[in-house]
Amino acid sequence: MRRSLLYLLRQIRLLMLLLVALLLGGQRVLHAEQRERAPAAPKAQSKKPQFVRLLRDEKGRPVALQTAVVSYAGRNARGEQVQVDLIGAIHIADRAYYQNLNRLFDQYDVLLYELVAPKGAQPQRGRAGLYAPIARFLGLADQIEVIDYEKRHFVHADMSPEEFAASMRKKKESLLKMFFKLMGASMAQQAAGGPSDAELLIALLRQDKKQLRRVLAEQMAASQSILRALEGEQGSTLISERNKVALKVMQEQIQKGHRKLGIFYGAGHLEDMDRRLREQHGFRPIGRRWLTAWDLK
Repeated sequence: MRRSLLYLLRQIRLLMLLLVALLLGGQRVLHAEQRERAPAAPKAQSKKPQFVRLLRDEKGRPVALQTAVVSYAGRNARGEQVQVDLIGAIHIADRAYYQNLNRLFDQYDVLLYELVAPKGAQPQRGRAGLYAPIARFLGLADQIEVIDYEKRHFVHADMSPEEFAASMRKKKESLLKMFFKLMGASMAQQAAGGPSDAELLIALLRQDKKQLRRVLAEQMAASQSILRALEGEQGSTLISERNKVALKVMQEQIQKGHRKLGIFYGAGHLEDMDRRLREQHGFRPIGRRWLTAWDLK
């Protein structure tokens, strides 16, 4: 009996970890801001950048899950200054979070967005997305339902389903391998003091949406180790290969003369994208601000 319960707990935890990875790293068809200045010197980026954080109160209780908007400066082929903002996304969140993002997006010449879908696809606002049932269960909003993708300056910057499948075949990736990697990441996360299986099970059995959001938020705040496990040394289709596509579209848009661009991608993509922007495209970070995605109070 005890062994069966432990097995069930592990399976639930793996499913939740997979959900965390997808919410931060994969968007598919099927609040007040806080600002801070980032150091201009490139050597200040020796520490891995942070794109998701969990705020706590004085008693250590989670009060907010936040995502970053990080600005970078570079130059185009004519020597003119170009600004690119990496805008971290969580695919289910408070409705106010997406409403704030809709207003932010109007500030850009072009807004590049992720969506594994046919080239140029634009989701219809108000239509339920893949994560809508999970969002409703947790008392949150679905990104596809609230973000206005039909604005004229929105540009699709992701793989098609055929390209995604071909890349997975080429890399010999599969859902089963993903689960095994997640299992290792889960064990490491628990050993480091992450949320316990018991907390997760209690929240699920009680259908305590507030507590379940807090447990999920804890996991998302520690998610970078999970996503690194999925990436491996050769990179993955889910993260790095799609990032290459997005930055190729960015280059095309800069060549067209656009000088203020936003890239709206799952927050799990942005550590790799940050590195590519700096090392391959010559951009440097110039500022960071935080948006509250989940109000946990």
